[in-house]
Amino acid sequence: MDGAVLAAPDERTARAGRAALRSIDPESWRALTLRAWATEPIPVTTAQWQAVIEDSALIEHVRQAGRATVDVHAAAGGDTRAVGRRLPPAAAKLIDSVRTVRRTAADVLWFEPPDPGPHAAIAKAIEAACDGTVYLLDSLAAGHGAGDRDGGSALTDAEDGLVAALQAAAGDEDPIARVYGVSASETGGTTLRIGTGLRAAFHDRQDQLGRITMQLLGFARRDRGIIEELDGGLHPFALATDAHPLVAHRAAQSACDLIHHCAAADVAASAAAIVEMLDRDKVAYSTHLGVMDAQRAVMAATDADLFARAVGELYRAVSEGPLRVAAVGILRLLGEATPASAGLNEIRSRLLARQDETPLCLMIAEMIVPLWRNARAHEDLYWDPENETAVFGDQAVDLDDVYRTAERAWAAARGYQAGVALARGCLPELGRAIDQTAPPRAAIVRNIRLAKLFNATGLVIDSIDRGPAHATITLDSRSAKRLAQIGLALVGAAATEPTTERWSVVLGDDLPTFTILAATARLAAALYGPGPDSDRTFLYPTTFAPLLADALVQNGAAPQDAANHAWDLPLRDTITSTGQFIRQSRPPRSSHLRGLRRAVRRTNDAVHAVAQQLDLPAPTDLDLTRMCTIIRKLEQSLGRPGLRTALSREHGRLQAALGPPPTPAHPWAQLTA
Repeated sequence: MDGAVLAAPDERTARAGRAALRSIDPESWRALTLRAWATEPIPVTTAQWQAVIEDSALIEHVRQAGRATVDVHAAAGGDTRAVGRRLPPAAAKLIDSVRTVRRTAADVLWFEPPDPGPHAAIAKAIEAACDGTVYLLDSLAAGHGAGDRDGGSALTDAEDGLVAALQAAAGDEDPIARVYGVSASETGGTTLRIGTGLRAAFHDRQDQLGRITMQLLGFARRDRGIIEELDGGLHPFALATDAHPLVAHRAAQSACDLIHHCAAADVAASAAAIVEMLDRDKVAYSTHLGVMDAQRAVMAATDADLFARAVGELYRAVSEGPLRVAAVGILRLLGEATPASAGLNEIRSRLLARQDETPLCLMIAEMIVPLWRNARAHEDLYWDPENETAVFGDQAVDLDDVYRTAERAWAAARGYQAGVALARGCLPELGRAIDQTAPPRAAIVRNIRLAKLFNATGLVIDSIDRGPAHATITLDSRSAKRLAQIGLALVGAAATEPTTERWSVVLGDDLPTFTILAATARLAAALYGPGPDSDRTFLYPTTFAPLLADALVQNGAAPQDAANHAWDLPLRDTITSTGQFIRQSRPPRSSHLRGLRRAVRRTNDAVHAVAQQLDLPAPTDLDLTRMCTIIRKLEQSLGRPGLRTALSREHGRLQAALGPPPTPAHPWAQLTA
C-alpha cells in the first residue's frame, strides 16, 4: 500500500467491517503502539549490523506485513456479504504480522551501527507502520471504512532502509574498538587472550569496563539484576566480537531464561547439569582453538577444492564441538541425559521433540546438518569443477550456506555459554550450588579465576603456563607491580588451588621470577592481621616476610641470607614505628598502645615463622618479647614513671642490633610495597 487517500466507503460495507471486527479485541492491535526499543543499544560494526538484519529475517517480516495490509484493504472493500467472512482472518493476520515486525525490530534495534542514521530511520519507520496499522483497524472498527492512511508506506520505508543497510560498504572495522574503544592489538597477543587482554587495556579504569559489560549484557539479561560480578573479559567479550551478534545474544537470553526456569524448580539439579557442562571446558577450549584454525584455513584457501574442504572442516569442528556441548547441556537442563555415543542426528531429533520448552532447541536443531558433518568426517566431499559446485556425500551443496550455518552455530554455542554465566551472576544461590557440587578442574576455568583474583589486587595477567603441580604466571607489562599486591595474589591463588604446590610470577623488567611453595603461602596466611573493617587482611611487610624468604631461596640464595632479608623488612618497619611513637610529646592513649603492641607481636611472630620455615634459629638479639611486655605495662599504667624510658632503651638496643639494611638489597627491592 502507498498510503494514498481512499474514497469514502460504502455505508453498508463500512457497517459490515465494523461488525466483522467485533470478534477481535481492539487491545490486540492497539498494543502495537507500545514502544520497546533499547535505550542503550549495543555498538556493532557495519558487518555485524548487516548480519543482525539478515539473521533476524526482518525484511521478510516487513514484506509479509505489507502484503497483509493489502489483504485487509481487499477484504474490507469487497462484496458486503464477504466482508464478515474475509475481514476477521485478514485483520488477525495483519495484527500478527505487525506484531512480529515490532518484536523482531525490537531485537534488531538493540544493535547500533557506526552510522546511527539508518538505525534511527528504521526505528521511525517501524513506529509509523505500527501507528498506521492501529489507525487502519480503529477506522474499520468504528465503521469509517479503511480511512485515509495505514502502515503500508511506512513498511515500504522500513524495507528500503533495511535493504540499503545490507548494501552499505562494511569497510575494515574492528568490533573490539567499536565496543571498547581500544584496538584489537591492545587486547590480544597473550596466551590467555580472553579474560586478560581487556583487563590489561582497562587496568586503570575497571569501572568503565564494568559499564560496557553491563551494556553488552542488556539484551540477554533485560531487567534482571546481576548480583555476582561477571568477568567482563570472557563471555561478554565473545558476545561483543561475534560475527553474528543477534544469534549469540538471542542464545544467551534463552539460556539465561531456561536456567532461571530450571533453577526455580530445582537449584541442585540445575547446578549438577551446569557442572557437567563445565567439566567439558578443557575439551571445549581445545575445540575453540580448532575452530579458529578452521576459520583461518577458510580465509587462506587458494583454490576451490581447498575452500570446500576448509568449509567442511569448519562445520565439522563447530557441530561436533561447541554446538554439541550446547545441545547436550540444554537437554541435560531439561532433565534428559544424552549418551556419549549419540550422533548428531539423534541429538537433533531429541531437540526437536522438546522445542516447545525453550527456543534454544529449535535454534540449535536447525543448525545441525548431519550430511555436512559426515561428509567431512568420512572424507566424502569434493569440488566438482564442471558443475562449479561442492559435493558433500552425494548431494550438491552451497558452500556459502554451509559457511554461514557454521558461523551461526558458533555464535549460538558462544551465546549459550554466555547465558549460563549470566544466569549464575543473576542467581547467587545457583552459583553457590555449582561451587559446592564440584571445584573447577579444567585449566581454562582455573586460569580465568586466577586472572580475576590477580586483577582484584591490581595486577593484570598476560599468560599462565601450567605443569605438574606448578603454575607460572606472567604479568602484563602494563601492570603496576607492587610487592604487597604480588604477595596477596599468591596467597589467594594458593588457597584457590590447593593442589598446586609451586607458584611462579614472571615480572619482566629484567627481574628474576618470584617463586614460592604453596606451604609458604599457607604460612603467610597465618600472619594476616586486622584490616580497616576488623576482617583479617594481608599486611605488608609482616605477612610478606615468609614469601620473600622462600622466593630468595628458590632464586638460589643461602637460607641465612634469605632470612636476613626477610625478617629485616618487618623488624625495620616495627622499630621505625616504635621510634616515632617514643618521640611523640603528647600522652599516649591505651588504644594506640594496644595497636602498637599487637603490631610488635605480629612482627615477632613473622621473624620466628621465617626462622622455622628455613630451619634456622631466630635472632635472639632481635627478639621483641621484652618490648611487648613494656608496652603492655604502659597500657595498664599510663602514668607509671620509668616505663617510657625503658621502652626508649629497648628500642635503642634493638635498633643497634638490627644495624643497616642487608647488602646487597634483595633483587625485587626496586618494586614498591
